[in-house]
Amino acid sequence: MTCTRTGTLAAWMLLAAVGAAAAAPAGAPATAMLGGGRAVRSSSWIERMFDAAARKGLAADGMLLLVSVERQRMLVTDRRGVRAEHRISTSRFGTGSREGSHKTPLGLHRVADRIGESEPAGRVFVARQPIRRVVPERDWRRPQSSDMILTRILRLKGLTPGLNRGDGIDSYDRFIYIHGTNQEQMLGRPASHGCIRMGNRAVIALYRMLHGREAWCCIMERFPR
Repeated sequence: MTCTRTGTLAAWMLLAAVGAAAAAPAGAPATAMLGGGRAVRSSSWIERMFDAAARKGLAADGMLLLVSVERQRMLVTDRRGVRAEHRISTSRFGTGSREGSHKTPLGLHRVADRIGESEPAGRVFVARQPIRRVVPERDWRRPQSSDMILTRILRLKGLTPGLNRGDGIDSYDRFIYIHGTNQEQMLGRPASHGCIRMGNRAVIALYRMLHGREAWCCIMERFPR
């Protein structure tokens, strides 16, 4: 199956299904913010993706997060173009939706829950609740430390029945999040247990950027070329 360039709903399914996950270099900065709150890069395929999401119900002033498993990157976009780019980590087990697989689900999702707005960077969450522990910045890149959910949580809800929504494959029921991590040294390569990991400063910046705006996330094997 090859990647479609149309902006139809079928494009979401095709973009979610093509390709295979591949690790990206991990030496680049965790985030690349675009100055002055302005969008400085756009492309026709991003515009078509946004138009497709808008036809499916995304608000005109909404944000669309585009995730490439191949590149281990997230593009934060709105109607004007790309607002930011972040290094991320998807699952080390690959892509898939089956409950218990620990894989990252493909396809279109809505950011359903936003958790941790007033918490400090490094706050530890257990079952989506903040606990007293705050991991200091010096420990955000400790290879031997246990895997933690830190700083902010954006919980995803699948929008495509049969792909990421429904019995046994439901992203929301599988507790698929975008969240901060204490394994920042692994950003840029598949390393999670199904969620999308981000750097802690990056997830705070993303959380703030999404404030007051509807946000959807499309996870795909690769970006169109």
